[in-house]
Amino acid sequence: MINLIDRLGEKNLLFKEELQGFAMTSGQQGKPKKIPYNASHIRPYIDALVSEFNSADSSTFLIMSSTLDEKDEIPHDTITGAALRRLDKSLLYSSHARAHKYGSITSPRDVVFPEEHFDSKNLSLVFALADPDVEQIIAPFTWNVLEYFEYLENNHRAIVDQIRTGDVFVNKMSEELLDRQRAQFRADPKRADELEAIFAEGFDKPVTRKIWPRFRRIVAVGTFPFKIYTDGLKRYVDDDIIFDNGYYAASEAVIGRSMGPGTDEYILLTDHDFFEFLPAGQTPSKEALLQTKDVKPGSDYEVFVTNTAGLYRYRLGDIIHVVRMKDSVPVFTYVRRYYDVCSAGSTELSLNDIEKVIPELEKEAGIDIRDYCIEADKELNAFHLMIELSPVETLRPDTGDPDTKQLSQAAEQLFCSQSDSYAEARKTGAVAPVHVSLLEPETQLLYRDKCAVSQKCSEAQLKPVRILDTMEKSKFFHAFIVK
Repeated sequence: MINLIDRLGEKNLLFKEELQGFAMTSGQQGKPKKIPYNASHIRPYIDALVSEFNSADSSTFLIMSSTLDEKDEIPHDTITGAALRRLDKSLLYSSHARAHKYGSITSPRDVVFPEEHFDSKNLSLVFALADPDVEQIIAPFTWNVLEYFEYLENNHRAIVDQIRTGDVFVNKMSEELLDRQRAQFRADPKRADELEAIFAEGFDKPVTRKIWPRFRRIVAVGTFPFKIYTDGLKRYVDDDIIFDNGYYAASEAVIGRSMGPGTDEYILLTDHDFFEFLPAGQTPSKEALLQTKDVKPGSDYEVFVTNTAGLYRYRLGDIIHVVRMKDSVPVFTYVRRYYDVCSAGSTELSLNDIEKVIPELEKEAGIDIRDYCIEADKELNAFHLMIELSPVETLRPDTGDPDTKQLSQAAEQLFCSQSDSYAEARKTGAVAPVHVSLLEPETQLLYRDKCAVSQKCSEAQLKPVRILDTMEKSKFFHAFIVK
């Protein structure tokens, strides 16, 4: 029915409201899907964005964008991009174009609503750093925020030079669009001198409050599986800066709202969509689905949604852990996608198992792990863990890359101690020892950018790849193993 609506312009097949467009999923699991949206469906996304923008008295550094603006008759965009377009004329003012900065953002319009593919980090940071009144950062995930701070640490001299001269540079941007950015930006030698003095002191102590004295919070999902990036951000942000997970949302529904700073818990939002729950591990059936009032604290459930845009008992694929009930509404934490399991023979490792090992491996090896993924090595009947070290040069070991044999031995001991099922499989010989490889820094980001171009989606939609479950993924990551 969705294809009929999209290709043939059929109306009212799924709902009586006017179709406003399609929200495109990322396509990380198969082809991108079209999620239809109408005014009722997109309203909670708009309300969520407005509430976050209005929580600041000054400007916001927004790390978020739509898909490429292709002027389709029926719009195809990210769900957040569609919501942002409705704010374009009311809230999304540039902080560089008005004196009063309430509800403003630092990023130029061409970053939020791109007309062509380009690397937006440099441009976004130039505009954000030139504004001393930034109060908050809003991004989909903490890995987006950490990417920008690490880029800043590696490229701060070039960014300061652009602020001083006004000669803005954007990688892979057409000259016509680049001229438009330069016309919007005014050189600010005084601000450049301030930033140069800050960065001259180095990044060993947090710099965020030095850059932006009014800065107070980061709004981005930073729970598992993004905790590794949230921890990495602590290098750059002061102890009293708030980390707020914001809203837990997908293109199909706004599912939960963070219970507040310093917690990984969300409360289910039941005002707009209808949710049902399948006990984790059970085969989906109408009889097995539970309503909200029937879930039990301490149990894991897979989430199903019926929304106002025509999706009926739609399998989101997310598994949550219900912590407690608040006024008959579940308070929960995110666990994983139901298919986020890596299998070598009959032995399984979940992402939760891997997430426990990574910080311990960092401590034991004395390295800063920025990213990781895992695959089942069928030839060896073993798990193959691939890790990336920090892209920041000062955080890399002075003695060169660590020995992968030693890393493999340490990882083997840690998996055995963290997972009883893995330890038993090793004891019986059902699986061979885990082995570790090093990836080139920023391999995950490179794969993300490749997917964004090929799938015609926004980089802000994409999440890190944790399990190499296809030949295409495996081939890509193997090409970047450090020999």
